[in-house]
Amino acid sequence: MNILEKWYSVIKSDDLNDLNDLLAEDVVFYSPVVYTPQKAKK
Repeated sequence: MNILEKWYSVIKSDDLNDLNDLLAEDVVFYSPVVYTPQKAKK
């Protein structure tokens, strides 16, 4: 299973616990709602 298939699997399952396995330790999220970028996993 490639990374995109894993992503779809996590999203379809509504169980976001597996999302941590897909994200890099230094991931940065940019949101149109939150003013500052959210850095790293939480």
